[in-house]
Amino acid sequence: MTHRRNLTLALATLGLVAGASLARADVLFDNTTQSQDGFFSLNGGGPTFPGDTVGQSFGYSGGTITNITLGLSGDPTSAGSFTLAVVGNASGNVPDLSTVYYSTTVLDSTLSGGTSAATLVSFPVSISGLAVGNDWVVLEGNATTASNWWFSNSTASSSGPPIIDQYYYALSLGGSTPVNDTNSPGAQILSVTASVATAEPATMAVLGVGLAGLVLARRRRRAA
Repeated sequence: MTHRRNLTLALATLGLVAGASLARADVLFDNTTQSQDGFFSLNGGGPTFPGDTVGQSFGYSGGTITNITLGLSGDPTSAGSFTLAVVGNASGNVPDLSTVYYSTTVLDSTLSGGTSAATLVSFPVSISGLAVGNDWVVLEGNATTASNWWFSNSTASSSGPPIIDQYYYALSLGGSTPVNDTNSPGAQILSVTASVATAEPATMAVLGVGLAGLVLARRRRRAA
């Protein structure tokens, strides 16, 4: 009797553990395999376009953002730095710099390529609780940084959802009128990946076995 009861409880426990939610990786935005057609200088000095605060919007529907990859270049001998942030969306589809979900400092010395080519630089993160809808990856530069965020004129996504309905943003150092438009002709080179909890059908079946085991265990306990 005791052996059967222990077996029933073991099956129930196994079913509940196996029935726990799994996680899938969702690509929220990705154009990292598209052409490198120019860059925004984060020190506001060009040469392609001036830009002190540069942003790219992406669609968020839930989960935890686990990785951000950017097409960057810079001078590894520079002592400058810039800020990488994930922020909300304000009216008019511009970054809401007062709603900051994540912020970190990036050193110029970690970059390379100068003004000749971008390198894809990945930032492992753990960011959740964003507003559903459009949110932004923003780079905030200054007069001392020698770093650049590259863009592609392509409207194609590398993977994940279309990027054409998203926005890019650039505000030049000391300026008051930002460039703000849909991604036509292109977008900042960016990839955003999120981990989303999910329970697959086979897992749900095992969960059912576990719940049945618990019911059986309770009935046996009452009958004992």
